[in-house]
Amino acid sequence: MFPAPGQLVVKNHTLKQLIKAAYRVKEYQVAGAAGWMDADAYDVDAKAASKTNFMQDLTMLQALLMDRFQLKFHRETRISRSTCW
Repeated sequence: MFPAPGQLVVKNHTLKQLIKAAYRVKEYQVAGAAGWMDADAYDVDAKAASKTNFMQDLTMLQALLMDRFQLKFHRETRISRSTCW
């Protein structure tokens, strides 16, 4: 996804895949996603104005998702049913 610092190139990725990459989460950690988020594919080609590091690249991807898709989220802790008594 990041061929060089400050550059983002993505071809044929779903919104759910982009969210997982931007927030460094696993499939099971993305809950409540609409069906189209795992079906429609997007291409992204973005470049920062200056040199960046990996964490800044992730922050820019997060900002892109919030801006272009009006992404809103919250974090919560869930207990798996398999771990309950």
